[in-house]
This record gives sequence, structure tokens and C-alpha cells, in this order.
Amino acid sequence: MKLRLANVSDDDALRALVRQDAMPGWIRMAYGREPSFFHGLSVEGDFAQAFVFEDRTGEVRGQATRAIKRVWLDGEPTAVGYLGGLRIHPAARGSLGLARGFAFLRRLHRDERCELYFTTITTDNERAQAVLTSGRGGLPHYLPAGRVCFHAMAPSRLARTMGRVGGLRVVTGATVGEARMLAFFEEHGRAEQFFPRLGAGDLNAPQYRGLELDDFLVVLNTSGTIQGAAALWDQRAYKQLHVTGYAAPLAAAMPVARLGIRGLLGIELPRSGDELLLVYLAFPCIAEHDPAVLRALLGEAGQRLRTVGVHCLLAAWHQGHPLAQVDVGGLSYDSELYLVCWDEAITRCRALLASRRPFHVEAATI
Repeated sequence: MKLRLANVSDDDALRALVRQDAMPGWIRMAYGREPSFFHGLSVEGDFAQAFVFEDRTGEVRGQATRAIKRVWLDGEPTAVGYLGGLRIHPAARGSLGLARGFAFLRRLHRDERCELYFTTITTDNERAQAVLTSGRGGLPHYLPAGRVCFHAMAPSRLARTMGRVGGLRVVTGATVGEARMLAFFEEHGRAEQFFPRLGAGDLNAPQYRGLELDDFLVVLNTSGTIQGAAALWDQRAYKQLHVTGYAAPLAAAMPVARLGIRGLLGIELPRSGDELLLVYLAFPCIAEHDPAVLRALLGEAGQRLRTVGVHCLLAAWHQGHPLAQVDVGGLSYDSELYLVCWDEAITRCRALLASRRPFHVEAATI
């Protein structure tokens, strides 16, 4: 098995590989990266790489990604890495290939762009968790950092149940201005580990592809002070999520289940083979983690999205985040968060795990 950095000539093979690899769970889903794998990769960080596994014939049999993100860590600006997109064709799986993959990653890590990494693995994917945390074959340390809950919320239900909150109003980022909004993100985002550092001019960069200032929602109190902000980021032009099937016994009862979920949660589950149409709630940042501000944001998001034909608004909160306790409704699924490092960063990672600052997991960029 040969490993090398991917380039644009690998685009077709990479897009085919992600389509074929469905995530386990009661809803089995596979990613789409049309029209370009690298458009989707660009939003993962300021610097992003994909590397591929080739067999003896030169056919791409696997891939993984490494992205460097500008974030806040212990209240200071820094860079961390994100490891994602690990997919290996069943015929090419084995401990030797994985060990070579991490040896290749170790060589990439020598560029010193970051000290440590994080990754998420779906809770249902116990096999991947067991392999990656085994420590065998030169694998780095995978330190458990808690659970992340992803929420798929129906816009119509949010518009109806969250509604308006007294003393708060929601405007767009363009209304308050980019500079003022970015100052709010800096002041309050730095209180969370891994919160993205947003800067002037970022919205014109590839890592924020398709995101405009008008896509940001900003919550103001009666005196006009910003209390919260988030973006509605529609990435369907370059990132898709397709339902490939449903686990038994749900599959057999799918017609009834679809009606029940629509009635209870307001979500229209796609049929097998169809795309799950979603928009991300990106960079949710709330002063003092006030649940009322989050409800105001979600209510306005529901109002804006309920007529645009999407199935859900997707957001994520780490189990230790104060806003994880807010009942936002909808469907949810869990992933496990891991800090990943080699020996030289193990002390730093353990200190992060002991920190009282909540982890922020940005659903839109992983």
C-alpha cells in the first residue's frame, strides 16, 4: 500500500470513495462531495490536506484528511488540527495499512503547524473506536474527551416552539456590521476550547465558501448590546448527505415511522437514496450561555428556513457545554470526541481535559 498527498487528479476517485462508505446507525448515511471533493475539504480549515492509499495498480483504496484550524485554546489564539474523512475500502483494511497511514501523518505533522489534533467518531462505530484507541502499530494517543450530540431540528417546529423572546430581537450580521459582530465572537468565543477565530475578510476565503454576512443572525437586547450570534450556513452546493438506508426493524416499518416522526418532530425523513437537505447552525456563540438567547436564535432560524425546502437545521454541542442542557427537539445522534497527539503533547492534552472551559465542536467544519 502506497501513501501520498492527494491532488486534483484524484477528485473522481475521492468522491467515489466517500459515496460508497456509509456511516453506521439507525439511519445509514453517506457523504457526497459534488462537484469537487476539494471544495468540501476547504471549509475544514485554513490549511487542509488529503492523503490517499493506493494499491499496486495505482487505484485509490482509501483516504484521510488533516486540516489546521484557527481557534481559541485556553483563551489564547492558536491552531489545532482536525483529523477526519478516514475511509479505507474493505479489501484494503488491516492494521498494516493503518499503521502506514499514521506514519505518513506523523511525517506531515513535522511541519509544526499545530501541536495537537481532535477528531470525532460516531458512537455507533465501536469498531473504529476500538482500533484507533488501541495504541498499536505506532498510532498516536486517542484521549476520550466526552460525547458530542448532533441535533437535526425541523425549521417549522423551531419557528413554532421557540418563537420570540421578550426583550430580544434578531437582526442580520450586515445590520450590526462585520467589525462589531467579530468583536463579539472574539470576546465570548475565547471562553470555549476550539471555538473558531473569525477574522476580517474571512468570508471571502475558501474556508467559508458560500457564507455571507447576511447569513449571520445576531441577537440584540433592548439597549442594542449583542447577546448572541450564529450563522445559517448552507453548504449543499459542495457537501451533501445521502440516506442509504435504515436499520431493521425501522426499515420494515418505514412508511409508518416517517408519518410518526413528521407528526412528533416535524421532520420529513428522506427515503432511502435521497439527500438529507440541511443547513448548519454555525459558530453559535451566546453571552453567558443564556438559554433564552439560544431560543431567540433558533426561533428566527426556523422562521427563515421553513419555506426554503430543507429538512433540518443541524447543530452540535459537547456534553459539557452549558447549552447542551437546552431542549431543542428534533432528532439527535451522538459522536465521541477525542484529543489526538503524540508523546510530546500528551501533557497539554491532559490539561485540556481537566480544564473547566467547555469544548466547542463546530458541526459545519468537520
